[in-house]
Amino acid sequence: MLLEFADSSDRDVQSFVYSKLYDYDGNDVIQAAVKGLQNEDEIVRISAIEIIGKQQVFEQLPALINSLTDSDELVRCYAAETIAFLGTDLKDQRHASKS
Repeated sequence: MLLEFADSSDRDVQSFVYSKLYDYDGNDVIQAAVKGLQNEDEIVRISAIEIIGKQQVFEQLPALINSLTDSDELVRCYAAETIAFLGTDLKDQRHASKS
């Protein structure tokens, strides 16, 4: 139901939807998060980054790296933090699989 409003023309609705999507998982949520990385609203972009990090979507590391050049300082900060967490998680997973 929330996904229906992800493309709302109302920025407040978009911000609300993306902040709530954090509590859900699944491919549709991931796709909305990837799309949200390109949104004009910085709150939506930050929420999208948080969703990708929470769901450990390693395939989106290149998109997160692109977010490091975002015009908004907070977006860059969230992107850097999420990249660091995903990198640590990926390293831990690879190390565990070798044991």
